Amino acid sequence: MERIVVTWAFNSWKTTTIKLLREEWFNICEETARELLINMKKRPEDFTKEELEAFQKEVYFQQVKKEILHKWHVFDSSVIDILAYAEDTDVYNYLYDVIKWYLTQYPYKQVFLLKPITKIEDDWLRHTDSEFQRIIFNRIKKILEDFDINYILVSGNIKNRLQIILDNIKWHEYKR
Repeated sequence: MERIVVTWAFNSWKTTTIKLLREEWFNICEETARELLINMKKRPEDFTKEELEAFQKEVYFQQVKKEILHKWHVFDSSVIDILAYAEDTDVYNYLYDVIKWYLTQYPYKQVFLLKPITKIEDDWLRHTDSEFQRIIFNRIKKILEDFDINYILVSGNIKNRLQIILDNIKWHEYKR
């Protein structure tokens, strides 16, 4: 199973980058947390503590199901993101252990970490707190390093970000 992950701290032009990869004919697996939130018509800050923990587990289970079922895909976020957002919850240790095991069984071929941009846009689901953005970005980096996952840090304007990813993907393996 060959899987590429484009991960992020929110507001890093990830959605635009994913859209452009789709236009380049890559198979994209959509962001699980965003899909679930839209279906629930809720924002993360609307959850009680218990609801948030149940949500984190559900996102994990749905993400793993997608990742195992889809070979040769580019994933819009991953289990790494889920763990970064769960750090302040009681399910963190559980998720840490199962995600660490999962990634030994199903490693990612390539991970691209998009560096955040400074202007945060409010899309109703996205957090708008720049300090929280920095925290999530640093958590993702720490998880990647703790799990010994090589990643490519992607920055610059949207054109540069897309080019960095395209330059590092074996095109023939991932295009539709």
